[in-house]
Amino acid sequence: MDNTYRQGIRAKGFSITTVNGTITQELSLSGLARMFEGIIIRNAAASTFVTLIINNDVTIENVEATQLGVVTSGFPVFIPFPRKLTGQDTITLRVVDTGARTINTTIFYRNEL
Repeated sequence: MDNTYRQGIRAKGFSITTVNGTITQELSLSGLARMFEGIIIRNAAASTFVTLIINNDVTIENVEATQLGVVTSGFPVFIPFPRKLTGQDTITLRVVDTGARTINTTIFYRNEL
């Protein structure tokens, strides 16, 4: 199989409905995922704060979600947070919000070589 295909960046989207308070959402990737590359969060409000935990590693802690939006110029178009994965990973997004809304989260990752 062509290595460029197998090594290419993949994306998986999640729709998360927030509440007035805190929610915790598990983000599951393919069992072949070996590298977490980055994240984008869209449709968040200034009152939305997120914490991203990858295998007990607090990668993002209490950051305003609007700061994790789409990058409008250059490459990559996501906010990079590279982390190695095993294929049996626990990826958790904790969202604290003051209202109910649906935010869209996209995870970028690479499969095994």
